Amino acid sequence: MLDSDLFPAGGGGGYRRDVLHCTVSSTWTAPEDCIVCVRALGAAGDGASGATSPYSGAGGNGATIAFKKVAVAQGATLTFTVPNPGSALTVTGTGISLSVPSGTAASTNATPAANTAPTGADWYILGGRGGAGTTGNGRPGGGGGAAPLRLVQPGTPPAATNTAGAAGTGGAGAMGSAGTKGGGSWDTAGNAPPGGASLPDFLLLGLNGAGGAVGGTGGTGGTGGIGAGGGGGGGNGAGGGGAGGAGGIGGGGGGGGGNTSNSNINARGGAGGLGGGGGGGGSNSGSGSGSTQVGDGGDGGRGLLVLEVFTAL
Repeated sequence: MLDSDLFPAGGGGGYRRDVLHCTVSSTWTAPEDCIVCVRALGAAGDGASGATSPYSGAGGNGATIAFKKVAVAQGATLTFTVPNPGSALTVTGTGISLSVPSGTAASTNATPAANTAPTGADWYILGGRGGAGTTGNGRPGGGGGAAPLRLVQPGTPPAATNTAGAAGTGGAGAMGSAGTKGGGSWDTAGNAPPGGASLPDFLLLGLNGAGGAVGGTGGTGGTGGIGAGGGGGGGNGAGGGGAGGAGGIGGGGGGGGGNTSNSNINARGGAGGLGGGGGGGGSNSGSGSGSTQVGDGGDGGRGLLVLEVFTAL
């Protein structure tokens, strides 16, 4: 940002910049007159559990991001709530009343509905939608949606304020195949940026993480790095399909693996990273005494708040 953007009445004199990353609910009091750029990453949606008949679970939606710039006087307080999935991230104080609803959770094999729009933001981008689960027994779960963290420049609003971010897609393989990788903030496949470059991003962290690897037979998927999705769980293990890997910050969890035998209790969807949707649970063959043992959905990620504080010199 330019000095004149922050302090238009007397721009050009320079400023001090402090960045605070907040992972718990709290209050913040301005030590002096300042401009605060609030960068809010809401909570993400949980993935759905698999069902013995007739599907694996879908992934939960990724978190919505929202931006608000506000002038804060010395001694004034901002109060914020950093939520678990299902609750809104809020920031209140003089000149600001921001609410960012949680990403939509999955409840069946269907891709969840789009996230509810925030209120009180200068601009926002909705989180990516979770990948659908697949019908038919023994199928892998869908990957979780990603938070749209990547921007060309961290302080620049996007052209559209309600653009969907990247999202994992539901696995469509044969029975017993591996779960699908969670969505990443770089692309829908949950991959790392080209060349492993650290790119500008909304949370001012640097998106340089590699996507988690898909698990081997019955194995757990790999964990995604910052901005990347977790790998899908491997299919057809002795004790069921493997669990999906956890997503990195902003990345969705991988879907649980499918299994052609009756038991699939291990095929839990991977947890989303902060702001990443949980992966869907895997399904099994749907017959016999073990047919109730299907994979649980992965937990969506918590929210995160960044306060970017500018003080005139």
